[in-house]
Amino acid sequence: QAYARHAGGFAGLDVDGDGYISGREARPVLARSGLPNAELRKIWELADMTADGRLDKHEFAIAMILVAARVQGAPLPDALPPSLRVPPPAGTLVAGACDRSAP
Repeated sequence: QAYARHAGGFAGLDVDGDGYISGREARPVLARSGLPNAELRKIWELADMTADGRLDKHEFAIAMILVAARVQGAPLPDALPPSLRVPPPAGTLVAGACDRSAP
């Protein structure tokens, strides 16, 4: 449910309709979390699996899941958990968003 909600919010941020959002497009949404810039930067780096400096819908959903988990007090993982690497089947929840396990 959280994944679908975050992925669904992507379209409103992708103003040019290219299937990606830049840091500039994502910044206002991420900043609303109140997390420090250093943590938001780490979340971006974890979510940007292709390391191209922009997020697709799946990567954006990952970033928002990590933001929500961190806001709730979970530590940020050192590496992106395997449970977040592949989009879940429709209608499923993502468990282990902030597991500290390596890839």
